[in-house]
Amino acid sequence: MKNEKEDCGQCPVKSSCTRSDRRTPAFLPQQLYERQAAVRAAQQTSPWQANYAMRAGIESSCVSGDGSGA
Repeated sequence: MKNEKEDCGQCPVKSSCTRSDRRTPAFLPQQLYERQAAVRAAQQTSPWQANYAMRAGIESSCVSGDGSGA
């Protein structure tokens, strides 16, 4: 979804509009959107959070202080 500059034409409130750079929002395909929503919902459950906490602890013990991962 984009609004072209020409769409505004001689709009009487054009001076009130934002002057920031335009952006293009991303709309995911339905299947991907639904999958992403399901994963985000799963991340809110206690089992997922417990598993992630264990993983984060293990990963932090594997990483040396210099960030090399060795």
